[in-house]
Amino acid sequence: MRKIKERLSALAGFCQRSRISLIIAAVLAIGVVFFGLHDVGIVLGILAGMVIIIELTRRWRRIRNFIILFFASFFGIVLLSFLDEELVKRFVILIGGAGAVNSQGFDVFNQIISLIILFFGIAGLIIGFFGTIILGVWHLVALIKRGKTEANT
Repeated sequence: MRKIKERLSALAGFCQRSRISLIIAAVLAIGVVFFGLHDVGIVLGILAGMVIIIELTRRWRRIRNFIILFFASFFGIVLLSFLDEELVKRFVILIGGAGAVNSQGFDVFNQIISLIILFFGIAGLIIGFFGTIILGVWHLVALIKRGKTEANT
């Protein structure tokens, strides 16, 4: 029971710390609804996904974590695309027949998977790539500064 209370308090603390980021992500998501999925809407959706991922990765200090994020996003995009096109479509045809693929429910499912791939997959790739570069430069600068201070003493 105590562990559950600790986890709930940690979740409440996360919500309090990240309230501004969640508000920004919600405003960007509402912008996607108003602008639609055209040029501006897609950019706003990717930015909303980036805000959410940045909030989750804000305390990462290791390059390895961002490299894992990059490759997990890449393989997640490939895996979700494969599952959506090859397995789910064939499974729906097997269970519901050829007409089930043209149903509105299946179309909604395909749209949701496509939006997850578009918004969070691309955002994960971008944050993983630039997080790796930024932390690499940051560690390199710290290493150079540490080398200069040891040489001067």
